[in-house]
Amino acid sequence: MLGSVSHWLAVLIMGALPISDLRGSIPVAMGIYGMGSFEAFFLVLGNLLPVIPLLLFLEPVSNYLRRCLKIQIISTIG
Repeated sequence: MLGSVSHWLAVLIMGALPISDLRGSIPVAMGIYGMGSFEAFFLVLGNLLPVIPLLLFLEPVSNYLRRCLKIQIISTIG
């Protein structure tokens, strides 16, 4: 699957994917790659990587959509 990348990067990517997330990356890290529990848990922090852009861009996108909706509602009423 991720044979061409290093083991820690493969676990980090698997932790960030919504399909495999923690349920898939911890067993792969410990069982297949032979990592210790602390190392596997540390690398699984990749599960938090998608959250950072969501938190940064949620408010600007929400404000933009709110403005567009107001303009669209006003144009259909008037």
